Amino acid sequence: MPTTPNCLHSNLDANDTTFALMSYGALQIGRGVRDNMYPNLKLQIWRTGLRQNRLAQMLNVDEATLSRIVNGFRTPNATMKARIAALLQSDQAWLFQEGGPQPAKEDIRPD
Repeated sequence: MPTTPNCLHSNLDANDTTFALMSYGALQIGRGVRDNMYPNLKLQIWRTGLRQNRLAQMLNVDEATLSRIVNGFRTPNATMKARIAALLQSDQAWLFQEGGPQPAKEDIRPD
């Protein structure tokens, strides 16, 4: 069983992605969290090793505001989406895709 990582990982497979989301709390049941609002955002925060409080500082927003965005209780405006995507060095459309986690373009390996 893998351990909780604390650094950037670029070669995750489906099992690692599931573990990452479970480790980060995206798949917690019965906690009042909208589990599949922005799973790619949660995954990318985990991958980069950033903590939400540090990302909030970098965005110059309150930690509670960022938490509400990450957990789907607040919808970020276009400017905030662009700022988050830039800091996480990720495609904005992929980060804010709703539903289950999707592989990023750079994670898709040809068969």
